[in-house]
Amino acid sequence: MPKKDKQTDKLRHIKHREKRGGTDPAPSVIDLHVVANGAKFNPSACMLLTDHLRYLFNCGEGTQRIATEHKLKISRCEHVFITHKSWKNIGGLLGFALTIQGMNLPTVTLHGPPGIEKILTQGKGFSHLVSGDFNVVKRELEEGSFTDSTMTVEYVPLTKGFSENEGIGDTDKPVAKKLKADNGVRDVTVAYLCKPKQPKPKIDLEKVSELDISRKDFKKFGQVTSGFEITLEDGRVIKPEQVLMDRNPVFPFLVIEIPDENYLDSLLTNKLLQDHQVQNDDTSDKIIHLVVHMTPAEIMATEKYQIWMSRFRSSTTHITINEESNGPGLQGVFRIQAMLNMLHGGIFPLLPAQCKAAEDSDKNCVSGDTKIQAETNLKYRVLPKKGFNREQCFQLDNEAFIKEARTQPDLDENLKNLKENLSAVQSDELSVRPYPEIVFLGTGSAMPSKVRNVSSTLLRLSASQYMLLDCGEDTIGQMHRFYGDKLPDVLEKLSAIFVSHMHADHHMGLFGIVHARSQVFRSQHKEVPPLLVLAPIQINRWLQSYSENVENILPWVRHVALQSDDTEIWGNVLSLLQLKEFNPVGVMHCKNAYGVALKHKDDWKLVYSGDTMPCPALVTAGKDCDVLIHEATMEDDLADEALTKTHSTTSQAINIGIEMNAKFILLNHFSQRYAKIPMFNENFSNRVGIAFDNMRVCLKDLQLLPMFLPTLKAMFADDYMEMELKNEKLLIKRQREGIKSISK
Repeated sequence: MPKKDKQTDKLRHIKHREKRGGTDPAPSVIDLHVVANGAKFNPSACMLLTDHLRYLFNCGEGTQRIATEHKLKISRCEHVFITHKSWKNIGGLLGFALTIQGMNLPTVTLHGPPGIEKILTQGKGFSHLVSGDFNVVKRELEEGSFTDSTMTVEYVPLTKGFSENEGIGDTDKPVAKKLKADNGVRDVTVAYLCKPKQPKPKIDLEKVSELDISRKDFKKFGQVTSGFEITLEDGRVIKPEQVLMDRNPVFPFLVIEIPDENYLDSLLTNKLLQDHQVQNDDTSDKIIHLVVHMTPAEIMATEKYQIWMSRFRSSTTHITINEESNGPGLQGVFRIQAMLNMLHGGIFPLLPAQCKAAEDSDKNCVSGDTKIQAETNLKYRVLPKKGFNREQCFQLDNEAFIKEARTQPDLDENLKNLKENLSAVQSDELSVRPYPEIVFLGTGSAMPSKVRNVSSTLLRLSASQYMLLDCGEDTIGQMHRFYGDKLPDVLEKLSAIFVSHMHADHHMGLFGIVHARSQVFRSQHKEVPPLLVLAPIQINRWLQSYSENVENILPWVRHVALQSDDTEIWGNVLSLLQLKEFNPVGVMHCKNAYGVALKHKDDWKLVYSGDTMPCPALVTAGKDCDVLIHEATMEDDLADEALTKTHSTTSQAINIGIEMNAKFILLNHFSQRYAKIPMFNENFSNRVGIAFDNMRVCLKDLQLLPMFLPTLKAMFADDYMEMELKNEKLLIKRQREGIKSISK
């Protein structure tokens, strides 16, 4: 097929900018939108919204998933501002960049502390980032303030140990230059002082009507909005102030994070911030009207931070985005879980947040209050008229989700039949064993969607031991959503992570897991036992780079390369995990991609394919396993695409299980085009089930999964019908292309 003209691929806002000569007008409306509320294991992020652009402040793990679910048009996000170089602020950067690259955004500019761009630089080694026409630009602090058509942003670097005696704010040697002189050794957090541009004034039609202007003269009024006088046909001279609306004053706002007490002296003595706090002239346009605090609660509670806050006038609005926030960041996760819970409460348990009473529903935002704890989707109108908008804020409502599902006409009848079939099932004695227990945390491929996160499966080996099979971005968030307050116990018992290959959607959650696990032990004043990371040798560079640039986690991990043939090392792995066999298998996907076959001392055997085309070596290693977890990225009609991308179709995955003589086949890693359910076919038997995020099964449950398929098809009938229509269109398209090729 002919290639598309590059011009047609350009994003709409870029085309419009080019038509205007390469610039955007100053926006007349600006909103600050809380993307993620900073609650426990949620990222802290906000976004400035204008008609043309988006500006993101911080990008922790899961940020792009939340922003995409709530339709924040991240394809318009050309600037990302990072407050402090920590994983909770940059953990989602790579996934975010990969996503907007796929949307044809040509450039994204990073603003923030030195070295934040290295997370993307190192990521080039295992992703397709910064290829083709996509560029990532880092704007350094010493370049001075940033300005565009929307606003001017002053960088306010605050460093550990700086005090007034060291000359903070001296005009002859600003902090940015000191940082450069110190070769970036000092740790820095950056506050952003943002002043929106004054928008182009609008014509006041009431004033114009009083002047008796002809239609012909009215065409000249574009010059008036640009500040010029015009002369009418009758000789009258019209000045801008005669016909323009009064301008609203434009005030700056501040986004700030003070990560620990060591930065407080720098904060208190910063002259630039002092100049924008309380002034004798209360109407000064220098006065900050809004402060967004991403500072931890324990730091905000300190005397020094409170002194700094007291310098703002009483009418200043404060929005706090930190761990004190309540409420989830995502809604789709809970919607589908409430629906699936109708099928089986044990396999699809309601998540802890769904089981809580509505006691926290109104804790965050009180209308008219000036100190607000953030909620996801809370908006604050920065320009023109200031104030809060909670229309998009949401609460979890299980009854509403169930009511939505029941709108499908055949669902109730299918549920009734399912309950009858389930009640007739009797488990054999062998399958009553509680372990292994499998919790699916991410069952989608490539990028997250509303209902499927990227790859991650938690395997409970025994009462005292867990192991992760891959850990895509926001695995820690998924674990918290599933386990709630029980998460520390799970992390304490987490012994190992198997990383199948180096594609980003399979390991970008590693650092979040390692950090959270270390906190569990350190909070109990215990030594952190190293977490076993069973991964391709190529992950070493990634671990080393992260430890040098963000946080030294090397003492908390023990990497064993899957390529290793050291029998002593593998003997230690077997001993630690209480296994009889641990067999990494090279599979047919990318270079250094692995599946694994493991056999526990209690004689159950599990096989995990990772990403692969049908692989004979995996069949050999997995013979007679109890359960095969196999990727099924594509439907059967997309076999050619699966081959091109080195993935498997559903039938190919099922056939591998049959060849392997697997007792049960669990399909996983679906393309996000099948966000809820994949396409079923005649190969789905009583040995085949499909995985969902937040699904928990042990061996006795597997026989139940095939019974769910008719009910799932009824529950998601609209989605299934849409997929069938797409398939029909694809078939017609292929037939036409085949006829054309024959005629040639």
